[in-house]
Amino acid sequence: MLHGEHVIPLKMVFERWLDLIDSGCSPEEQRSFLETNLIVVWITVAEQQRLDRELGLRTKMPRGWVWGDDTNARLRAAGIKTVNH
Repeated sequence: MLHGEHVIPLKMVFERWLDLIDSGCSPEEQRSFLETNLIVVWITVAEQQRLDRELGLRTKMPRGWVWGDDTNARLRAAGIKTVNH
């Protein structure tokens, strides 16, 4: 079975988006942020469980990650490789 997984947890993206709105970012800047960070990939249920349970990355990125870093850092920490089509 497959599971749709946000590469950056949706909770983090949403909270950051609200911060951008509050700081006066333009709609274009907001759109660019969402296009860059609101990405969903298909992973196996076993991979999802590794992210959530084994690594504790259900709602956060790996330690030391900041906005603008590699969006796939969470998947990479779990040894999950993505394929672009």
